[in-house]
Amino acid sequence: MYTSSENIHGLMLADRYRKEQDFIRNKAIQKCERKNLAIETNTGVGNLTKLYKQNFQRVITNDLNPKSVAENNLDSLDFIRRVVNNIPDKIDLIDLDFYGCPVPEVKELFRRFNNDVPVVLCISDGLGLWMKRSKKIEKIHERFLTEDFEGFDSRHPWRQHIQLWNHLLTKLCQQYGLKFETIEVMQTKGKNYVLGSYLITK
Repeated sequence: MYTSSENIHGLMLADRYRKEQDFIRNKAIQKCERKNLAIETNTGVGNLTKLYKQNFQRVITNDLNPKSVAENNLDSLDFIRRVVNNIPDKIDLIDLDFYGCPVPEVKELFRRFNNDVPVVLCISDGLGLWMKRSKKIEKIHERFLTEDFEGFDSRHPWRQHIQLWNHLLTKLCQQYGLKFETIEVMQTKGKNYVLGSYLITK
């Protein structure tokens, strides 16, 4: 069967992304004090779910696509508000694996973190790709609370992708009286995605 060089390149990029993603998640799992409950907001075909089920006693999954392997099929923000915020048990890890930009979900989670730390937060954020396509700089200011982000480069915000996340988490921690520690973070080739894991504590 013939496979174009473009398809081969795409498969290689996808494989590298999965390896980077697994590296970030494994580092995050090691930082969990307990391994009772993990939450996964965008499950897809369940690649990360397998990793979490090997390490946690219980995993609650969600994906908007009803064809996914997830047990819940809600919009991610709706899932956090309706399901995650009503879980009585302590959550040890929350995974936000997005093609988009999970800032609204993180802001919503911080309301819960105030009473549920330590907790490990994993993100996959495709802000760079979204920004290159939409060019909506004003959305960056709104999402990442960048009014006082000194040196913010509005022409190429994806180049500051990691700094944007550090800035946002700093602001949210100040607001809720919390702290965060970067476990591992990387920006993928092309500056399209940030993969990161963070420990949120008092």
